[in-house]
Amino acid sequence: MDEQARRDAIRRLNDSLRSTFQGGRVMMTAGIQALGAVTIAKVLSAVQAFREFDEGNDPHGEHDFGWACQESCVEGHTIAREGARGTYDDPRRDH
Repeated sequence: MDEQARRDAIRRLNDSLRSTFQGGRVMMTAGIQALGAVTIAKVLSAVQAFREFDEGNDPHGEHDFGWACQESCVEGHTIAREGARGTYDDPRRDH
């Protein structure tokens, strides 16, 4: 698979996971968990709706990072693949 095809496949998988929360594991920080159910629902909805990718926040074209602003909360979200021992790493790194 050439580099562009690989990048396109990663982008499709990342877009699918971000928009549906299916096909992977959704995790959140303790700070987000402490915001309460109503705010958590708003943040998760904003993450799912995020489409504002550009050269500045997506230099590799893989749609693996974004942000959501809800009230005064600003959080980044990153999509990473799960490693063999349950650890997460950057999907762009060679293994």
